[in-house]
Amino acid sequence: MDINDIIEVANSSLQKNSKFIKQNIGFSKAIILKEFDSPDLREFMLNLDSYMARKSDQILKDSRTTKATLDTFNDKPIFIKRYNNKGIVFTIRHCFRHSRAFRAWKSAWVLKAIGIPTPTNLSVISFRKFIFLTQAYLITEAIPNLVDVADILKKINIEGVKESLVEKTTEILAKIHNHNFIHGDLKLSNFYITKNDEEEIWGLWDLDGSCFKGDKELTEGEIIKEVARLVSSYFLWLNKLDIEFNREDDMKMFVDHYNKLSEKKVALKQIGFAVEKRYKV
Repeated sequence: MDINDIIEVANSSLQKNSKFIKQNIGFSKAIILKEFDSPDLREFMLNLDSYMARKSDQILKDSRTTKATLDTFNDKPIFIKRYNNKGIVFTIRHCFRHSRAFRAWKSAWVLKAIGIPTPTNLSVISFRKFIFLTQAYLITEAIPNLVDVADILKKINIEGVKESLVEKTTEILAKIHNHNFIHGDLKLSNFYITKNDEEEIWGLWDLDGSCFKGDKELTEGEIIKEVARLVSSYFLWLNKLDIEFNREDDMKMFVDHYNKLSEKKVALKQIGFAVEKRYKV
């Protein structure tokens, strides 16, 4: 797809059309993937807090900003994420803009158009009192057969493992950057790995901070920040696992492979400075 086609995908993901159902209930709004829609689903979406409470043993995260849990709906494994109101500044800022749930929804359809695996969106809903956003929820498919990134990193010094990890992550990073898309928090844990008939498939999730800039190119600073975030998370993981590595050689491997695939190049010195100063690694 060229950039204009992807812009069309981004815009249509927020509209009522042959693929999506859009419903407005007062100032609240929902979008549902048409093939997933049912009366049971609509009732489910209006009572998500109670359903999430029943699955306390499946809660993955519960913080001031978000709550995430696994569940099933009509025998389909699903992932639910609630986006909380973070206070008065947040409320004012979101009076006339989409919630993070809707931005993540749009970003997922953009990634699929680019050719990057990501969990399929099923529905999204935001609740408002008048124009004031209270909460929002995103429901996606749950990904089966996940491979823990820590298990890969524990084997990082086995021949070929490091090279494969660097190639897979920088290939995805260069591809989204070439399409003017930034993830916003591109650490290793926001890549997911699954197996399909022994083939390893890498994808992206946790798109809360992502942004598709359309036909506007990414700035040098945006690119450096994302590459440095990836490299710094790699360093942090290896330190956490107490695995020896060569900092300069590994950083150069990430930068060199990214530069082979990216339309915009970054300098090793720029990434090293950002890793040290911005991410304190």
